[in-house]
Amino acid sequence: MPLSQEERIKYKALYLKAARAYVKELEINLTLLQEGKEAKEPMTSLHRAAHSLASQGTMMSFQSMSSVTSVMEKLFEGRKTMEHPFSQDAITQLIEATTHLSICLDEIDKKSLESDLSQDVEKLQMLAEISV
Repeated sequence: MPLSQEERIKYKALYLKAARAYVKELEINLTLLQEGKEAKEPMTSLHRAAHSLASQGTMMSFQSMSSVTSVMEKLFEGRKTMEHPFSQDAITQLIEATTHLSICLDEIDKKSLESDLSQDVEKLQMLAEISV
């Protein structure tokens, strides 16, 4: 259940701190994948970070953040078995979306409004061949 407006104001700084840490975790582990170091541990970290960002975004009523990270979560969950590694194009799209998440957090911090991440959602959905 999303927080009330008063609660969102109260917890905004805590949310931003946690969300930035999870975005950093995404950045680090996506870089490992880009370097060809795909392994279970980075994939588990990516899944955990995306899941946390998705659920926290939902609680804070940041729908764009939640939508992008929900799709990421599904992508990472599907890759934990390591049967189908990510292509370099897929990793590039995930890195781009993660950069946009970071920018979105800056907008939330400065203006209390999130960026429109719908293009990232569409690209990642096509990548995952899923609909959220």
